[in-house]
Amino acid sequence: MPPFGLSLLGREHEQEVLARAVTGLSEHRPAVVTVSGAAGSGQHALLRWAARLAEERGLRVLRARATPGESDLVYGAVTQLLGPDAPAGGAGRDGPLPGLAELLRTARDRPTLLTVADLQWLDPDSLRWLRALIRRL
Repeated sequence: MPPFGLSLLGREHEQEVLARAVTGLSEHRPAVVTVSGAAGSGQHALLRWAARLAEERGLRVLRARATPGESDLVYGAVTQLLGPDAPAGGAGRDGPLPGLAELLRTARDRPTLLTVADLQWLDPDSLRWLRALIRRL
């Protein structure tokens, strides 16, 4: 049985995988997990569940959700993850990847779970940023 509250009907295996990833983050082991499925099959519920589990364990949680209306925004999802004070459009010390170096620095001391929902609508700059983050893990 997955930890933290009620099981999501039919998604117990996915909850176990996410719980292992969150436990790994607590132990400073990075991971990338992709949650996919048909519309309405519970991906957002799984991401919310993982975020609550991570918060319960004292991890920092950063969230973003891509939408068709924001798919043309420069670093739209990155701004959701890092907050409204994130350097925009290539500004700042990180050059073309705003906030990435700082996120990686702070994650060493405070493990961080990032959830990004609806990647199919992610703006190109945020997608490039996430790919760079994954390469650096």
